[in-house]
Amino acid sequence: MGMDVHDMEGLGQTYVGFDDEVRPNLEQFGTNCLRMGRRLQEGFVITDEPGIYFIPALIDEWRAKRHCAEFINFDLLETYKDFGGIRIEDDILITKQGCRFLGEKRIPYHIDEIEKTN
Repeated sequence: MGMDVHDMEGLGQTYVGFDDEVRPNLEQFGTNCLRMGRRLQEGFVITDEPGIYFIPALIDEWRAKRHCAEFINFDLLETYKDFGGIRIEDDILITKQGCRFLGEKRIPYHIDEIEKTN
């Protein structure tokens, strides 16, 4: 794994994390902020960072403007406004057979795994 190789968006989204075969669709809701569209090869090490963030001011603004209303249940979203957010980070080695999680122990993040830890 490299050091200080993250957050390279300043170079331009289409030049970071994409190759000549895979290009981002910068106009499509839900894919316009993807950072990785490269075809994975054996030996690559990547970080998978699924996350969700609830930003009250942005939620209020989007609700008022009905921005992306066809995708967002604003009434349900209202119940999460004070949650903040969460992100999981896993480092993954791409292997010939698939992938392998790196590190000593993965944190639980499936519902059944989380319930077993409490």
